[in-house]
Amino acid sequence: MQQVNCMKYFFYFILLIKFFLFLILIYIINFGGADANTYNEMAYHDGSYYWGHFLYILNQYGVYDRTFLKFSLFVISSIAVPFLIAKITTKNTNIFWLIVILSSLYPTLLIFSSDIYRDVVMLFLFLIEIYLLKKFFKINKKSYFDSLKKSFLYAVIIYFAFFLCMWREYLGFSILVTILFYKVLDLKFINIKIFFIFYFLMLIFFYKYGFLNHLLEYRNIFLLNKANTTLKIVLYQKDLFDFLYLYIKSVMYELFGLFFVNFGAIIFFVFETIPFIFALRYIYKNKNMLSIYEKSLLLFCVIYGTIWLLGNDNLGTAIRLRIFNYVAIYLVFFSLINKQKFDTIKPFYVIVFMKELFFDKKSV
Repeated sequence: MQQVNCMKYFFYFILLIKFFLFLILIYIINFGGADANTYNEMAYHDGSYYWGHFLYILNQYGVYDRTFLKFSLFVISSIAVPFLIAKITTKNTNIFWLIVILSSLYPTLLIFSSDIYRDVVMLFLFLIEIYLLKKFFKINKKSYFDSLKKSFLYAVIIYFAFFLCMWREYLGFSILVTILFYKVLDLKFINIKIFFIFYFLMLIFFYKYGFLNHLLEYRNIFLLNKANTTLKIVLYQKDLFDFLYLYIKSVMYELFGLFFVNFGAIIFFVFETIPFIFALRYIYKNKNMLSIYEKSLLLFCVIYGTIWLLGNDNLGTAIRLRIFNYVAIYLVFFSLINKQKFDTIKPFYVIVFMKELFFDKKSV
């Protein structure tokens, strides 16, 4: 109990630091951007985005306040999201608070809660969908009632995926494809090598027959942006080998952050991408322990990641879009950690604990 209390205090300490940083962002730096200003305009003149329409409704009822929404988004990103991630993952008190602490250290969530961006709300809704998905996979069809319950939950998950499509089309679409084809992941002959061979064959097929043209043409719009965070990688109308090479280059730059165009890019790489790489390494190391739930999250990552990596050519935008990839990978990572049995976790030795996880020769 004493160790749990220490971990709680450690989280409160992190929360306090984040709150001070949040105040600096909104009152001193006045952090914001074109998207946030656009959403603010939509609050007064209804727009096509679902988030903008929601803000417009708030304004119609006289309860829209940009500053209040910033504080609300801070609460969601700094408290609701870490606790929901932990709730999805474990009932073990020690692991629960460890996950809350680690989840609260994700810097992008703090940055995009400092103005009225939709990303924090979308992440919260996405986590609710994942919570339902895990509940779905835990139901065993032992009775007629269980079958009925599972069918109902399946319908709710699909409905919620369509709802997410209203926020970002390809986010909801990626979840839909995952829930429709998750049973393929349980086939015994499917392994990582076969999966990626099939993946690249499908990618080549879709590219060759023009199914990706719309995405690749949209990517070219970023070339009009003169910012130094634009990658200037053109995938449209390339020969096959150039396309594959440039696509892999885009993955390295955008998903793994290996595009060090400024000091901020280095900071994001250190505090976001390096932990992400370690989590991927741990997942690969313990791939034999993956359940259908965890495999489904990995499938979602591949589908969702492929879509935005083909259609996006800006590092700043990539940092926002990859939130769902990173969080899904962390959910798999935390789920694997939860399969270990821990009686105690020293609260102020998280680094040592993580070192044991990543570099111990033994797998879970």
